[in-house]
Amino acid sequence: MAHRPAWLRVRFGGGGGAREETGLKILAFEVAAAMSRLVSLYCSLSDVEDRRLRVDALLAEGVARVTSTDQSLLLWLACGEVVADLDRAASSATRFGQRCCAARRSCTIFDRV
Repeated sequence: MAHRPAWLRVRFGGGGGAREETGLKILAFEVAAAMSRLVSLYCSLSDVEDRRLRVDALLAEGVARVTSTDQSLLLWLACGEVVADLDRAASSATRFGQRCCAARRSCTIFDRV
């Protein structure tokens, strides 16, 4: 393990075994991945993406051959995927809340969404 400068040890704690540091790094990576998924989900809900879905994707010949030509069914399936993504994001937020701030109940109730 590389030696950290003194100001880092003072600011972020001098001790801390390798296990704590590894756990923190893994948690930070998981949070970054969850935030990336949430940003992607947010961008997919824009008017431009909705229009692109209705005009390009749902009217494509390949989609009609593989699935259906029923527009309402296809939109229902697309909404189901968005809701499933939101459920996964809520479960991630609950898991992070349990690991980071279990004492605060507001951090652990996202699984009820």
